[in-house]
Amino acid sequence: MLMKVHRSYVMVSLMYNFNLC
Repeated sequence: MLMKVHRSYVMVSLMYNFNLC
């Protein structure tokens, strides 16, 4: 479960960075 949450967080972070650019 922890790994799944971590992966989800990483994906959101990547998308957020793309939006900032």
